[in-house]
Amino acid sequence: MRTSVAHFAIRQRDEDFDTSYESLLSLAATIGEVRPRHTPDTVINSLPTGTFKEWRNTESDQRCPICLDDVSIQQLLQVFQPFDLTYL
Repeated sequence: MRTSVAHFAIRQRDEDFDTSYESLLSLAATIGEVRPRHTPDTVINSLPTGTFKEWRNTESDQRCPICLDDVSIQQLLQVFQPFDLTYL
């Protein structure tokens, strides 16, 4: 009986997972190539940029809503426009 990869992942406990090089090669052969999911640099670089001083308003928090770092007045930021979200 052949066990599917999804079935195997559900039944194996994390502490039992073999992280040896050989085991990881075997896993890669089983599930195939895995590519990281991320936004391409061209998309990120196309977002509008400006300083916090230019974009702040009376309701602006002086923190990045994504990483929660404090923002300085002259710091260069990017805005994710669909949600009007300003971040570092």
